[in-house]
Amino acid sequence: VPKGPGKGIGIDKDQFYKAQDMYYKMAGWDEKTGNPTEETLKKLKLDWLLN
Repeated sequence: VPKGPGKGIGIDKDQFYKAQDMYYKMAGWDEKTGNPTEETLKKLKLDWLLN
């Protein structure tokens, strides 16, 4: 953040993408596409979306 009360606060891109991958994994989403995995859709009884 370049200005204001949060000036100088932030994370680098590597930290961001690592956190994003961890979040996707915890949510049951594919880390490359960000879409729910087949397993997640089945758990949520949304497997009809797979067809």
